[in-house]
Amino acid sequence: MTITVPPSGPAEDESVAAAPSPSAATTQATAEATATPGELPRIDRGYDAAFVVESREQDGFLVLRIDRLTVAGIDDDTLAQQGAPLAVDRGDRFVNQAVRYYEVGVSSTARWVLNTCEDSGGGPALSSQPVSAEVFLGTPGLAGTPVLVQYGDGLVARIETSPRC
Repeated sequence: MTITVPPSGPAEDESVAAAPSPSAATTQATAEATATPGELPRIDRGYDAAFVVESREQDGFLVLRIDRLTVAGIDDDTLAQQGAPLAVDRGDRFVNQAVRYYEVGVSSTARWVLNTCEDSGGGPALSSQPVSAEVFLGTPGLAGTPVLVQYGDGLVARIETSPRC
């Protein structure tokens, strides 16, 4: 199943449901799921910055394994509650202070956005492109690219790359 993403994210009060897993982009997790069968793992925060380490299917739905990052100038409580703005990253914005994995289910209405760096002569700028889950998860170099995640009801509601420019 292909999940096509409209250009705008969900409203904060919009409810979300679990997303069917894209089979082409699914990889096998190396550890057991943190949720019981029939229950997707959920996160108790509004936002994250992370690396996507793996994706897998659980009961027909997509689950991501992420490695949480810190963002320079933003404490973790603020990041969890308010998120981090999308900005040009020159390579020192995100820090992985400890490798620790979290599993989180993906909403069926999740927005997937690839941001890329462009230089139009005035310095680097970001260009955004809504994509399907398969395209997003199949992006070369994704494992080393920070992503910004917004949650709704504990599931991924929006995820976008924050490339280093």
